[in-house]
Amino acid sequence: GVPVDDLSLDELRRVFLFKRGVWRPGQPVNVMLPDSGLPARGFLLRHVYRMSEQDLRRFILERIFQAEIDFAPKVVGSDAEALAFVKAGRSLITLVSAGAPRLAQVKVLRIDGKLPRQAGYPLVDK
Repeated sequence: GVPVDDLSLDELRRVFLFKRGVWRPGQPVNVMLPDSGLPARGFLLRHVYRMSEQDLRRFILERIFQAEIDFAPKVVGSDAEALAFVKAGRSLITLVSAGAPRLAQVKVLRIDGKLPRQAGYPLVDK
């Protein structure tokens, strides 16, 4: 249900930082976060949010308090759970491991024109 196929890395950051709230008019962006301690959460913190866990929690609470978002993003306990929610829901975006099972059952967005495992894909640990 996400009407885009490709985001720049900067656009992806804007989505996860709640600066882009809609995919298109009438279709809100719904961010889901991996639970604390999961590899995907650590990756998001390092490469997308560029914050610590504590900073992210404070950031989300500030966005709620300032009425920039209505509620905290849903937190999922595993890649499988995230993919099940994405498959069943609408307008959801999350980050999972490129090796997650059933990844082919959901839409995978290109980042800077690249899919996971393609040369030059920007979301990799270096």
